[in-house]
Amino acid sequence: MKRKMCLVLAGLMVAGLAGCGADQKGSSADGNEEMEIVYAHFQGEGDAQYKSIQNAITAFEKDNPGITIKEEYYPSDAYLLQAETWSAAGELPDICMVNGSMASDYADIGTILDLTSYAEEYGITDKIDESYFKEMSADGAIYGIPWEDAHYAFILYNEGIFKEVGVTEFPKTLDELIDVSKKIADAGYIPMAMGDKALWPADSLAFSAFVNNFVGNDWFDSILACDGKAAFTDKEFVDALDQYQRLAKAGVFNDNMSSIDNDQRGALYQNREAAMISAGNWECNSCVEIAPEVAEETQVALWPAPAENAKAHDSVVSSSAWGLALGSNIDEEKIPYAMDFIATYICSEDFGKVLAEEQGMFTPWKVEYDTSKLNIITQREQEVSNADGVTRCLNWDSSLPASVKDVYQRGLQEVLMQIKEPADLADEMQTAYELCRDIKE
Repeated sequence: MKRKMCLVLAGLMVAGLAGCGADQKGSSADGNEEMEIVYAHFQGEGDAQYKSIQNAITAFEKDNPGITIKEEYYPSDAYLLQAETWSAAGELPDICMVNGSMASDYADIGTILDLTSYAEEYGITDKIDESYFKEMSADGAIYGIPWEDAHYAFILYNEGIFKEVGVTEFPKTLDELIDVSKKIADAGYIPMAMGDKALWPADSLAFSAFVNNFVGNDWFDSILACDGKAAFTDKEFVDALDQYQRLAKAGVFNDNMSSIDNDQRGALYQNREAAMISAGNWECNSCVEIAPEVAEETQVALWPAPAENAKAHDSVVSSSAWGLALGSNIDEEKIPYAMDFIATYICSEDFGKVLAEEQGMFTPWKVEYDTSKLNIITQREQEVSNADGVTRCLNWDSSLPASVKDVYQRGLQEVLMQIKEPADLADEMQTAYELCRDIKE
C-alpha cells in the first residue's frame, strides 16, 4: 500500500512539474529564492568519482544562483549503515545513493520515488541504454539513475612473481590455478589476497563472476524474475560453492581474510606480498598511484571456468551497482532542480571524461575521452574485459534481494572459512529466497 501511494504521489508530481526542467527554474535561477538540496554519497576526496562530482556541483551552483547542493559524505561501509537508518525512519535525503538491492527494498516501503517519468522527461533514458537500469528497477519502474559502468571480479596478477616461480601464463583451469598457487605459496607469497571483513568483497569482487561460469546469465535472470525455473539448490550453484571452498582449502586465499578489510587486502598486493587479487576497476588506478613498480608488473585475467558443464566462460561483472535516487520526502519544488542536477551535470560528457582519464572509470552514457590518458592497468583491463567471447554478468551484491544477500554473503565467508558446508548454505539461501518470493507475490 505504501508503495502504491508513493507511485500515485510521484505521478502527481510529474504532472504538476511538467515543463519545469533546466530552462524553467523560476525565481531561484534569478537568485531571488534560497534552496538547499541535500546530496548524500560515499565519494570523498581520493575516491573515484570525487572530482567529477565536485565539478558537477560547482557547475550546477554557478548556473543556478541561490540553489545549493549540500553534501553529506560517509565512507562506503558507514554509508550503508546510515542509509538503512534513514530508510527505516522514512528520512532518506533529497538525493541519495542506492545499490540495486536497496532500490528494490526502498521502493517496496516507499522511501524513494519512482523516477520512470522523470528519467524520460529529462532525457536520461535517451542517454543510457535500458540494460543499465536493470539493477535500479523494481516491477518495471526505475528507482535509481545508474552513474557508472564498472567491471568487477577480474584478476590482477603480478607477472614478475609468476615468472619467479616458473609460471609463464595465467592458469586456464581451476586445477591449474591451485597448482600455481601452491608454487607461489612455497615461494613465500600469498597466492590471492582477500579482505572480506565487510562481507561483500568475497562476493562482489570475486564470486559474482566465478559463479556465473557455473550457472550462466539465464539461470541468474530466472532467480531475479522469481519464475520458479531456477533455485539455489540447483546442482550448478552448489558446484560453484564447492569449488570456491576447494580453492580456500587448497590455500589460494589468505587465512585471515575474514579479519582484514578490502583496502588492507589491496595493500598486500601493492606491497608485493600477494601475487593476485580479484578486483574492481577502481583499484587499477589506485595501484598505479600507490605502487607504480607493481603496476608495471600487473597483468589482467578472468576467472577460469569449471572443467565440465560450464554455462559460461570468461565471465566479468559489468555493473553500475549504485545509482542516484530521490528520497520520497523531497520537497516538491526541489524535484526539477534535483533531476536537472542528475541529468545535466552528473550524466554529462564532462563528468565521464574526467572519470575516465583521471580515474580509469567509465559511465553508462557515451563519452569521448583520450584513451592514451588511461592508466596502464586500466588499459590492460579494458582489453581483457572487452575482448570477443567475454560474458558480462550482474553483480550479485547489488542485485539480489537484501534478505537473501544477508544470508548469502555471511554464509559465503563461512564456506571459505570451512565452517559451513556449501550445500547447507544453498539450502539457507533457498529458504530465504522462497520467503522473499512469497512476500513479493
